[in-house]
Amino acid sequence: MEPSAPELGFRVTLPATLAPVSDAALPTIDVSRLPGARLVTRIGWSDDATPVAARTEVFVLCAVAPSDRFAPGLEEMAFSYASSFARRHLEPTGVTEWHGSAPTSGDARFTQRVSAEGSRRAELVHVLAFVGEARDAALCTLACVEPKDARACDEVLATAEPMGAFVAAPPPSPIASAVLFAAEHTHASFAALALVAAAITVGLVVKRPRPLP
Repeated sequence: MEPSAPELGFRVTLPATLAPVSDAALPTIDVSRLPGARLVTRIGWSDDATPVAARTEVFVLCAVAPSDRFAPGLEEMAFSYASSFARRHLEPTGVTEWHGSAPTSGDARFTQRVSAEGSRRAELVHVLAFVGEARDAALCTLACVEPKDARACDEVLATAEPMGAFVAAPPPSPIASAVLFAAEHTHASFAALALVAAAITVGLVVKRPRPLP
C-alpha cells in the first residue's frame, strides 16, 4: 500500500486574482530514478493573463525521499538541483538572470531564497527538512512568477511559512560525508557529489495555501 504523505506545507497568502490551473499547465518532474522518492503534489495558480509575459503564477511541487544519503553540506547541492529544474521550466518564459542567497539553517530545516529576472521576474524559496520516524527528506520549493514591474510575488514570499512536524536531521551518511570530503580536495569528485545530491533531492509537499489570520 502506498504510504501516506507527510503533513508538510506552506501557509501563504495568494493574490485574489489567482485561480487553480489544470494539471496539464503544471511543471512536470520525474522522480522515478531516485530510489524511494515519491512525487506527492503538483499544484499551481495563475491569473491566466495573456500574453504569458503579463501573467502572475505560483507553483509548488511535492515529493519525499529517504534521507539515508544525506550529510551536512549536501543541502547546497539539493538546492542547486531544485533551482536547475526551476530554470529549465521558467527561462523559456523570460526569466533569465538568477541569483541565490546562501542557505540558512534553523528550526530543524535548511532554507534558501532565489530571485530571478528578465522580461519577467521570479521569487522562490527552497526548504529542506526531515519528517517522520524514518526522518525522510522533503525538499520544498515555492515559486512565484510575474511581470517584470509587478511586486505581488514579494507579498507571496513574505507570507510563506513552512508547516510540518519537522524532526532533527539524520546522522550523516558515511558515504556522503566521504564524497563531500573528497570534493573539498579535488574537482574529480564533483560528478559523484552531484549524483549523491540528486539521490536525496526531493520536491515540495504543500497544502492548499490559505490567508493568514
